Parts: sequence; C-alpha cells; structure tokens
Amino acid sequence: MKDVLYLSKLEFSKMFKTKIAKVGIILAFIIMIGLTISEYSDMKRVREYESANGTSESWDWREREEYLISQKESMLSDPYYNESDRKEIERRVEIAEYRLEHNITKDYEKNMWWFFADNSFNWVFRFIILIVVLVWVFNVSSEYNNKTINMWLVSPYKRWKVLTSKYLAIIEYGVIVLGIVLFMGLLSGIIIHGFDRVSSEAILYGVNGPYTISTALYSIIIVLLKLVELIFSISLAFMISVLLKSVSFATITSIVTIFVISPVVLYGGKMVDYLNYLPFNHLELRKFLDFGTILPNVNNDFDSIIIQGFTPMISAILVSAYIAIFMGVTYGVFCKRDVI
Repeated sequence: MKDVLYLSKLEFSKMFKTKIAKVGIILAFIIMIGLTISEYSDMKRVREYESANGTSESWDWREREEYLISQKESMLSDPYYNESDRKEIERRVEIAEYRLEHNITKDYEKNMWWFFADNSFNWVFRFIILIVVLVWVFNVSSEYNNKTINMWLVSPYKRWKVLTSKYLAIIEYGVIVLGIVLFMGLLSGIIIHGFDRVSSEAILYGVNGPYTISTALYSIIIVLLKLVELIFSISLAFMISVLLKSVSFATITSIVTIFVISPVVLYGGKMVDYLNYLPFNHLELRKFLDFGTILPNVNNDFDSIIIQGFTPMISAILVSAYIAIFMGVTYGVFCKRDVI
C-alpha cells in the first residue's frame, strides 16, 4: 500500500505539471465566475421587478399547487402518460398537498445553495468529466507514444501497483476540480443570496410518502451521487487509453463514447429495451432521489427518466458491474502487455 501511495503522489505531481491539467483548473474558475455574474444579473432584474410591482411569491406557489391537485384525475386518465408517469404524478400531487399542509414554499433555488439545485450544476459537471477525461487520456497515451511507459513496466514495482497509482492520481485530480466547482458554487450563492433561507428545506418523496430534507444535505447528496458518474467516466477512459495507446485516437474515442454514444443510447433506450442494460442509462442516480418532485412532462432530459423495472439498487449494481469489467480488462491488458 505504501508503494501505491508513493507512486500515486509521483504520478499526480507529474500530471499536475502538464498544461492541460492547469488549463482545466483555470477554466473551472472562469466558468463558475461567469455563472455567478449571470445569476447575479438575473436576480438583480427579478428584485428590481419585485421592488416596482410587488412580489407574487406569497400567492403564486399556493395557487400553483392547488391547481395541480385539481388536475390530478384529468392527468391520471390521460392516455399520454405511462404507468411510471402516473406514479410520478401521484407523488407530485402528494407533495403539493404536503407543501400546502405544512406551508412550505419552494424556495431552495433562491438561497446560497441555488447552484446545486439549478440545472447549471449538471452542465458544469459535464465539463468536469470532459477535462478529467482529457487529462487522463493525454497523460497515459502520451506515455505510450513517448515510450516512457517502458520505464514503469521494467521498474521493480509490480504493474498493478503502477496502474493503481495512476488511477488514484486522476481520481484525485477529478476531486480537486470538483472541489473547486463546489466551493465556487457555494461562494456564488453567498454573494448572490447571502445567508437568507440558509436553513430552507426541499421536499422529497420517500418510502412513507413526502418528507422534508435540509437543502444543505440535499445538495451534498446530489454531489455524492454525481461522483458515481465521474468514477465511471474515468474508468471507461482508463480502459480506452490503455487499449488504444494513441493520444489522438484514445482522446477521440473517449469523447465520442461519453458525450456522443451515451446520449444516443439514452434516447434509443425508449425504443429498444436491450439498450437499457447499458450503463449510460443509469449514471444519473439523482433521478431516483427527485422522482415525484416534478411532473413527467416538465423534465425532458433522457438521463432523468426512470426506466421501468430498474430500481436504484439495480441501477447501482449495473453501473458497478460495468466499472468492474472496465477495470478488469484494463488491469488484464496492462499487466500482461510486453515491453515495446
């Protein structure tokens, strides 16, 4: 274990010195600063409008929830919705009733935690995956191109230790970039919204029906669930870079697989059931946490659709199985490959 930690430290130091790794860190700051400016401008316009015309928050959310409840039977009888959609509608109506009964406004978007509840977090996270994948593919494939990988292969350290150290180094880099985004997101919330509603609550649907959870804890859970997608993407890029060795070929293949094939599979899964057994349809575990909090026709993101027959446990096991396969292939090839 000491050897792995020592090697991972060396690997991370070497990787962090590359231009692409530094650019990734800089871009993370720039993107978050841009989002903060954009959100601040939007909120400034909203506050100016409310200052001139008065806020509608006191009645708008109640009327919305009451109208939703009144439309329950109409929506449930609509043939447009499938069984999963109807279940989601029933849960959303229960949440509306719970919200009215306990007088809970939907205000978690307008506090210091706005970034994690907003869809912006999903887009920024895609950027994090892109940067981490590029850094990793460039790092490993360039070692093959420059033949510096041979120094590791003939070193006194076992090959599995060398590979594990590289894996830990890129995960560490990914966590650092994610940490920067999280810190900037929280700082953005404080700058824009201050500490007002810092103790606000989100309403989710659990085994026993609707329940409240602090927005802070809700945001933390969202981030932890996203780590699954990050580790999956790293593992996939890990395998591709070791198998293909070429920097350009491995980079293109990794990007196409994660950012092109993945959405196609998500869309195709609605028409071909067999595609739902691929991992791409199960990486967004947040959809299980949020299921029932919005109406089915509001969220059109394919990765946020609950696939019938797949529970959170089944999806987690499926993704874990694919990660294990990727790692098994990677270690198998790397540890048996001849020095060239």
